Amino acid sequence: MKSPTFRVWCNGFMYDNVGLVNGCPHPTKTNEIQFDTMSATVTLLPADIRNNNVLMMGTGIKDKNGKEIYEGDIVKWDEGANISQVVWWNEHGQFMLKDGVNDGVGIGTMSLELIGNIYENPELLTERK
Repeated sequence: MKSPTFRVWCNGFMYDNVGLVNGCPHPTKTNEIQFDTMSATVTLLPADIRNNNVLMMGTGIKDKNGKEIYEGDIVKWDEGANISQVVWWNEHGQFMLKDGVNDGVGIGTMSLELIGNIYENPELLTERK
């Protein structure tokens, strides 16, 4: 089974390339990340970027262009007719789509196109084709 991948949104920046080392998220670049598995919180060092961070898990699914899709991403689906946010749905134990109309659509067998994320491109959720 593939190890989960992570990224972190913090203070206006997306920190990609956060992988797992001994079961804990760890950067593959220069950012040092500590992850508390008991409370599911992440601490970014140095101290000036410790607050206001969001840890996002990869879905393990790639879009039609080969880009990995993460929780919080915004995708087009149904041949571009719909735009939705990727969310983790606890009740179903899986990643699903949420847009206020088609909430709860599973993403496992769909053709998706990654177009942004809720932190850098929130306006995409208001656009409709």
